[in-house]
Amino acid sequence: MKDELILLIEGRTHQGWSNVSITRSIEQGTHRFNVSLTEQAQSVNQPHLIQPGAACQLYAGNELVISGYIDDIERSYDSTQHSASVSGRSKLADLVDCSSTGKQQTKGRSLENIAKALCQPFGIDVKVDPSATEANKAFSKDLTLDNGQPIWEFLEQLARQTGVLLISDADGNLLITRTRTQETDTAINLGTNVTSASGSFSHRDLFSEYIVTGQRPDINGQDARANQSRGSFKTERGRYRPTVISADNPVDNEECKRLAQWHNNVRRGRSETISYTLSGWRQTATGRLWAPNELINVNDSVLGLKDTRLLITEVTFSANNQGTTTRLKLMSPKAFLLPETGKTPVVSQPVVIPDPHSGAAFDEAGYII
Repeated sequence: MKDELILLIEGRTHQGWSNVSITRSIEQGTHRFNVSLTEQAQSVNQPHLIQPGAACQLYAGNELVISGYIDDIERSYDSTQHSASVSGRSKLADLVDCSSTGKQQTKGRSLENIAKALCQPFGIDVKVDPSATEANKAFSKDLTLDNGQPIWEFLEQLARQTGVLLISDADGNLLITRTRTQETDTAINLGTNVTSASGSFSHRDLFSEYIVTGQRPDINGQDARANQSRGSFKTERGRYRPTVISADNPVDNEECKRLAQWHNNVRRGRSETISYTLSGWRQTATGRLWAPNELINVNDSVLGLKDTRLLITEVTFSANNQGTTTRLKLMSPKAFLLPETGKTPVVSQPVVIPDPHSGAAFDEAGYII
C-alpha cells in the first residue's frame, strides 16, 4: 500500500508534501509532526492559507494518526524557488504549554476524575484503557496544583504515583494506559526488513547498589530517627558504585527494598536503546501501521539480539523523494515497570532474558523474586 500524508485543516486538504516527519511516542505526551513542500507543490497546497494555531488532522493514507494544532509555519523564497514548512503537535500540547492559577484537589478523587476536570476546559477527552484500573483508585490525601505549574507536569506526577502511562491517542485525547501486551504482526529480522540500525548502551546510570531511604507512615510521636525507613538492592554489577535515593512518599522498609529493585530494573532497561529503520510505514505481515506501545520480537546477530522481545517506545514516519520509512525506537519492557507493583503486565509465552550483570533472581515471567 502506498501511503501519503494528508494534512486536513478546516475541511481543506493539503497534500503533495516533499518531506514528512511524524513522531508518536509513549515517553512524551504529545505526538508531533513537521512537513515541508517545494515550489511545485506550493501551487497545489496554497500554504499561505495555513495559519498558526489552526486545528488540524493528519492522515497516513486513509488512517488518522494525529489530531492537534499548527504550532509554527516558516515560509521563504528567492529568485528560483518558494518553500514552506509546517509543524505542530497533538491536542495535549495545550496541557504541556499551559499552567494553572493553582488549585487544590481534595482527597478521595482518582487520577481519572482529576484529569477529566483539568482537561475539560481544553476540549480534551480522557479515556482509560481497561489495563489501567489504578487510574480509578482514590488518592488518600489532598493534592495541590501549584500556581504556575504546567498541567501536564502535575498529571505526570500523579501518573507516576499511580503507576500508569499518559499518552495521546489518534484523536488527540488523553489516554491513561499501561505498557501493552499486544505484539506486532511483523518481527525484526536482520537481513530481511532492516534498512539500518543503531544501538546505544550506557553504564552511566547503573549502580552496584541501590539504597532507598524514607520516612515510615504514621509517625505517632516517634523519634524521627526511629521512624526512618531503609531498603537496598545489590546488583553485583562490577565495581563499587552505590547510590542513595530518597522516596517521594512515606514508605516502610519493605517498600524501600521494592523501590530499590524497581530502580535497578528501570535503569537497566533504559540503559540500552535500539533503533531500526524499516521501509514503508506499515507492517509487512498485515499492513497495519507501526504503532508505539507494542511488543516486537527481534533477531539481530550484529547487536547480539536473539528472539528478544522489546517494547516499541517511539515510531517516526518519514517521507522524501527517496520514499517512505519508519524508525522504531525500542527498549526493554523493564524500562516501564510500575513502581507500585514492581511488575510488568504478563505476556503470553514470555521470553526471559535475565540480566547477566545483576544478582537478582527472576521468576518464570521475568520478574524479580
